[in-house]
Amino acid sequence: MSLAALSLVGFALFNVVTTPFWQGAFSFLQGTVQSGFFYVNNYSLIQRSVRSKFTGHASGLFVTCIYLPAAFSGYIFAALVESVGWHRAALLQMCLLLIVPIIAMLFFDLGKTSCKTKPQVSPMRGTTLGNLGRRREQSYFNNIDQ
Repeated sequence: MSLAALSLVGFALFNVVTTPFWQGAFSFLQGTVQSGFFYVNNYSLIQRSVRSKFTGHASGLFVTCIYLPAAFSGYIFAALVESVGWHRAALLQMCLLLIVPIIAMLFFDLGKTSCKTKPQVSPMRGTTLGNLGRRREQSYFNNIDQ
């Protein structure tokens, strides 16, 4: 959903809205969708796709895969603008390229992402946040009385 939203907002940003107010509003909307939904969902997905001991490696891979291409995307966009113009460059880079991961996600089995591990037994079984403080107070006062 976030990829489709990014595609639509990217198209509208370069092809539909023309006034500075709406350009700013759609830029804000694109940043919100990208950082608030796209990054968070993909980061969560990549962490759930690996065993828990590899979560750090997966996080590093995610950050590298996001920020390394970002260094070159501006140059690629500028080259596209020179060759095909603003509207087509935006259509290619911000809309049509997003079709590839959208199609790939259609074949992704989300049921296989969570690692099935044996649940850990809590040493504080039956403890809730409400009675946690009372348990600590009781153990503190029990130690003083002794």
